[in-house]
Order: sequence, then C-alpha cells, then structure tokens
Amino acid sequence: MTILWTQPARDSFCQHIEYLLKRSPAGARKVKTVVLEAIAHLEQTPFMGRPGRWQNTRELVIDKHPYIVAYRINVEIIEILYIHHTRQDWPVNR
Repeated sequence: MTILWTQPARDSFCQHIEYLLKRSPAGARKVKTVVLEAIAHLEQTPFMGRPGRWQNTRELVIDKHPYIVAYRINVEIIEILYIHHTRQDWPVNR
C-alpha cells in the first residue's frame, strides 16, 4: 500500500513539530521519528489502528506520546488525514 498525506495532515504535523522545536529540538526530533515510523508501519498493517471518530476512518495512537494519527484506507492507498495532539479539541468531521 502507498501512504499519501493530505495537506491538513502535513500542516498539523508541521505545527506540532515547530512548537516542539522551540522548546526541545531533541524532543521534536524524537516525536517526528516516532510518528513517521508508526505511519510507515501502516503500509504492512493498515488495520492496526482503532476505528475512528470520523466516518470510514481509523486512528493510530502513538505509544508514549500524546498524538493520534487519523487515516483512511482506500483500495491501495492509506490516506493520512490529520495528526492530533490529545490535549487539543478534536476537529470537526473530515
């Protein structure tokens, strides 16, 4: 399967990393690596995430970090929809 990032997913991920960079560059690098590795793992096990809040989506909870990756599985594509920080309000339906 191929992983495709939507623009809202890219934007939200970049915002989280930029925020972390101001406080801890090493921490930002660690979070970035962990999230990207978890997303890459979806290629082999796309159904590993729990059923999502949005229709026809799944959510990958990032272990030891307060992030959830919202994604959708389409035939041969895993569409990354949004990177959510658990202390923020969940955005409206996508």
